[in-house]
Amino acid sequence: MSKKQLRNRLENLFANLVDNTVEQPPVQTSLPPVLKPWNWETDENGCYTVCEDTITAYLGYSPAELIGQSLVSFGLSEDSASVLQNAIHQNHFPLDITVVFLSKKGNPLPARLTIFKKLGSTQLNGGFRGFVQPLVESESIKPPIVKDLPSEKKNHQRNKALIRIPISI
Repeated sequence: MSKKQLRNRLENLFANLVDNTVEQPPVQTSLPPVLKPWNWETDENGCYTVCEDTITAYLGYSPAELIGQSLVSFGLSEDSASVLQNAIHQNHFPLDITVVFLSKKGNPLPARLTIFKKLGSTQLNGGFRGFVQPLVESESIKPPIVKDLPSEKKNHQRNKALIRIPISI
């Protein structure tokens, strides 16, 4: 059988088929947008000295408004500020803590705050540096959670007490 005959035969076989396919709407496969973290640094007193401008998109503050403000209080909910202050006082670094920032308009923004201790040139404490990773909006706002990155099991009891502080929104 030649190619032409085969093609004609196939066309005759499938000529009576009806296209019953219904066009389906596109499947939503988009993931939540990745929220860009912002980096920051403080001096030995815990006051911001450096902050990326990414903060403006989330909290409405410019980096200039943040410079000179306290790491443990500026832009944080009361509960988060208290938990953060206690965690820093424990002096276990690096530190990973979930907090709630308050935007310039007062809206809560849950975020993960990671803090590293800087070593100063002439002193043990040269301040802190770290980054803030905003959590996606679909994640529920939970109480502040503190955990030490390197020795989490060793400090479980200390962290357990800190986890129990509720957040009021």
